Amino acid sequence: MRSKRVGLKPEQNSIERFKRTSRITHHISRVTATLKGSPSTKAERIALTVLRRLPIDESIEGVEKKRIFRRTAEHALLKKRAIGPLHCAERCNLAIALLNASGVKAWLARVFVTPKVEGSNKLKWHFHDFVEFVEEGRVKTLVFDSLFVPKGVADRFNYDILSGTINSVFPKNHSFVFRAADSKQIGGVGNWNEYKKYSKRLDTRDGLVGELAKNKRRIDLLIKEGIIPKEVMGEM
Repeated sequence: MRSKRVGLKPEQNSIERFKRTSRITHHISRVTATLKGSPSTKAERIALTVLRRLPIDESIEGVEKKRIFRRTAEHALLKKRAIGPLHCAERCNLAIALLNASGVKAWLARVFVTPKVEGSNKLKWHFHDFVEFVEEGRVKTLVFDSLFVPKGVADRFNYDILSGTINSVFPKNHSFVFRAADSKQIGGVGNWNEYKKYSKRLDTRDGLVGELAKNKRRIDLLIKEGIIPKEVMGEM
């Protein structure tokens, strides 16, 4: 029997079959049952819920690599647990599930950045996750990082909602945006070691070109299935 935290296997015609870490379960739906208002209003309420369930504790850096990419939205909702600097993956998975359950079209936008390592020509990949969602036919972005949140806003909430896709925030040089229904749909990554192997594929030209092609096919699939509305495909 499948664990209740995993939930029932989605029907073949359900878009939930594309998800692994952000499926809408009974508990997820119950939290959003009373949410009303615009997508941005719901996103604000949901962001505060996510911050309460996943507060930051800088002292656990390193330890969190044992759990990164593993916990589902259901796990994060049911068991409050602090997380360190790599908080974005879990926070975004929970936010995506809650937004989708509240009727808002939302998906993951993972930015891969390649800052140069000092004294070396080698590029080392870093990632940061964001949530994009739709409001009145336009894309907005939910951010959970003070680096991208104005200081006054960060001091109060530590999240922000930006107008437009995350592409408009990150520079084009040495960064790429990969989109998916949730975290695990990108390369099937479910733990830190799998992420390291995946990121190494981006180090070679052929590997990067291949992953960019997969990203395009994935976006086309998300649009076809209605996870990303056709009306905003031009913003991708």
